[in-house]
Amino acid sequence: MKLSINWLKDYISLNKSVDEITDSLTMIGNEVEEIITTGDIPGVIVAEIKEIIPHPNADKLQLTKIYDGKNTLSVVCGAPNIKEGQKIFLATIGTNLPDPNNNSYFEIKKSKIRGELSEGMICSEKELGISEDHEGIMVLPNDYELGTSISNYYAETILDIDVTPNRVDCLSVVGLARDLSAKFSQRLNFDYQVNYPIEEKTSIIAIEDKDICFRYTGIQIESVNIKESPDWLKKRLISIGERPINNIVDITNYVMFEIGQPLHAFDQDKIDGSKIYVRKSKSKEKMLTLDGENRELPEGSIVIADQKSPIGLAGIMGGKSSEITSDTTNVFLEAANFNSSMIRATSKKLGLSTEASMRFERNLDPKLAIYGLSRAADLIVELAGGKINQKIQDKYPLRIKDQKLFLTKIN
Repeated sequence: MKLSINWLKDYISLNKSVDEITDSLTMIGNEVEEIITTGDIPGVIVAEIKEIIPHPNADKLQLTKIYDGKNTLSVVCGAPNIKEGQKIFLATIGTNLPDPNNNSYFEIKKSKIRGELSEGMICSEKELGISEDHEGIMVLPNDYELGTSISNYYAETILDIDVTPNRVDCLSVVGLARDLSAKFSQRLNFDYQVNYPIEEKTSIIAIEDKDICFRYTGIQIESVNIKESPDWLKKRLISIGERPINNIVDITNYVMFEIGQPLHAFDQDKIDGSKIYVRKSKSKEKMLTLDGENRELPEGSIVIADQKSPIGLAGIMGGKSSEITSDTTNVFLEAANFNSSMIRATSKKLGLSTEASMRFERNLDPKLAIYGLSRAADLIVELAGGKINQKIQDKYPLRIKDQKLFLTKIN
């Protein structure tokens, strides 16, 4: 589990050093294996692409004029996504960038590339050590100030924590914040409530066998606007090594890392029929998963299906047929609680482990599902303009009763 110290401080006021936080987490059973510092590279600053012209001697390279707030520099760039007017991170002459291939650094020098002067480097996220994304340069929000150091926006301290199998609650930022709030006698600033009415006698969800799915909640969200996530959300995901995709998918990932409940969003209009089925897979049943693999599912695996075929490998990965794309307008959002041993068995047989399966394999609390669903729905309404016109659909065949503890009666 990767924990961003900046993210942690959203939920608990900690006037403690990184070493104090690390020692405390280890002492209470969450051993910190590594402390990672990212986004603090002297010499990397915010700049703007003012002009782009073709390189006279190379078809795949372009000549750019870059303004850093004081000076205009010439930089040769081969990234496919550069445009005039973009704000970017520029590694200036003398900057030492982390080498992604080893544990050393390489220095940015003034040079000639195919005969043309280059006075710096326009950086991708991978070149900055922020994430593994190197498909193009990192494009910044327009409100970033020219000449400002990258550390003003992306300096992060990340703790890589070995969470024991019995502490699935600590596979979340809020879970770790809760432990630290008890350790340091600090208030936990997270008291989330479900904000939507609940329909418990739902006809939309059918669970074939109560032993495969202990709870399944879902809600339809209409008229969403699929777009890039806001900067704060992307930064949270990037800080822990997750690649932002779009606002809907990013929200489901954000909530999973925030409170520990995996979620999945389906394109509602790609679901055949009006009902969601939670059932076991049939002999030789196949599904194209989101990673592009056409998988033959182990017989008896838990699947999410419409009236025609599987649309999701429960607790592990969604299906390509109901994927959220730029054309999606209506979403069916899922948060569930599946049989942990069955998720573990399917994951092992397929050799497919995900952040979701890692959590489901460790016996999540069924009560977490509805909180995760409501939290993600709130964010989708806020960040994607979605509209909710129905109740949360809640199928809960094996309801867990609340058990009250009275501290005054403990000897």
